Amino acid sequence: MATVPRVRESIEELRRDNCRSILLDLCDVAFMDAQGLQLLLALQRSAQGGAWEFALRDGSPPVARILEVTGLSEHFQRG
Repeated sequence: MATVPRVRESIEELRRDNCRSILLDLCDVAFMDAQGLQLLLALQRSAQGGAWEFALRDGSPPVARILEVTGLSEHFQRG
């Protein structure tokens, strides 16, 4: 919850700089809540409609678990 705004701002800055491919590394993320999941889904939708690529680097076991429990583990492109 505390880091979602910073992640969003960082990705928006990359997009303003015309970055066409973003790989979000979740390896060191120890906890993800609904706001984090919402951000990932919003980024995925934006990439699909905006001619840029968004992928996840596999995360920590807690992140992998929440993606699995929510049925989103296969939803995102992996890098």
